Amino acid sequence: MSKEHTVGVIGAKPIHLTEEGETEHTIPLDTLRIDLGPDGKKAKVGDRATFATHLLDSAHRARQGTRHRLGVATLIELVKNSPANIDLLAAFTVQEENGLRGARVAAFALDPDLAIVLDATPAYDLPNWDDAENTLYNTRLGSGPAIYIADSGTLSDPRLVRFLTETAEAQGIPYQIRQPGGGGTDAGAIHRQRAGIPSVSFLCPTVIAIRRFHCPPGRLGKHPKIDPRRAGAAYTSILASDR
Repeated sequence: MSKEHTVGVIGAKPIHLTEEGETEHTIPLDTLRIDLGPDGKKAKVGDRATFATHLLDSAHRARQGTRHRLGVATLIELVKNSPANIDLLAAFTVQEENGLRGARVAAFALDPDLAIVLDATPAYDLPNWDDAENTLYNTRLGSGPAIYIADSGTLSDPRLVRFLTETAEAQGIPYQIRQPGGGGTDAGAIHRQRAGIPSVSFLCPTVIAIRRFHCPPGRLGKHPKIDPRRAGAAYTSILASDR
């Protein structure tokens, strides 16, 4: 917590001490606390706090903010190896969860010819405990980056969907189609800027401990042939050759 990286502890009332009905509601905001112990005086009102997780590198990689870190790493590699004959504009956007605010401003300012959004999507690929049909299935961990067709905020430009799938097949890059449904990406704001910006999203499926997408130990698949950086490089290279 804070610039001093002060370590704190959070917790909740033990289940055996809860009263009837308490477990059916979320913990009220005004009851949340971070116990900083003797170092509490180092913190000030307005300081930010985050989970102090560490990278777990095994069959899957797990760490807080995994999906955001992966997107940033991918963009950095693309910028470092950008083809010379296209203007590659990279935006590290903020507040996607709060109304796509960063993407809206970036898209209006940059006014690109097209937009490819990098993000992550939950992988609802586990069977249900009662063997009922998994009606929430959308992507599968370990099957490659997922290409969006449609979500709650965007109908991906079909020309860009074809471009991504054809490029992946030509380059031998595994990919999958993210089943249409809820959720969304920054493309929801980008495609409505200016006179309309053709947009598409491709994402790395992630599996979260206890299947919770926004938990600290975000987990993503690791496979030598399934690398969004490689996919991104292939897409930009083909764009450059077709220009």
